[in-house]
Amino acid sequence: MKEIIQSEPRQRKIKIELFNDHFQNYKRYHIPKAQLVIADIPYNLGANAYASSTEWYIDGNNKNGESDKAGKQFFDTDKNFNLAEYMHFCSKMLINEPKERGKAPAMIIFCSFEQQHTIIEYGKKYGFNKYIPLTFIKNYSA
Repeated sequence: MKEIIQSEPRQRKIKIELFNDHFQNYKRYHIPKAQLVIADIPYNLGANAYASSTEWYIDGNNKNGESDKAGKQFFDTDKNFNLAEYMHFCSKMLINEPKERGKAPAMIIFCSFEQQHTIIEYGKKYGFNKYIPLTFIKNYSA
């Protein structure tokens, strides 16, 4: 499966094909540097990925027993997502800091509340010194 993304920087169309693949392979696809990277990184839950979801149980009820999703992970990176590799990728993937206002690169990272401090510290190691932490509270977490 692939997604086709078209953008118009300076009135020139660029066609980018992103394949469902690990970010380490971005060079293979000749993806140009970006001004913005948005990611919902894994929470490193491993086999407990569905633990807070009703999908862990048959028909969402624990009295019915465990479903086929019990004890499973969403993706292969759910058990060992490497934050240092991700930050290195972002440091290479984002455009350099320009002189003009409004052209600076940025990252938006969705993560668990417990991951915030670690992500901020890793970001500083890779040159991402400024951040704005935003917290969203949900009444249900799948």
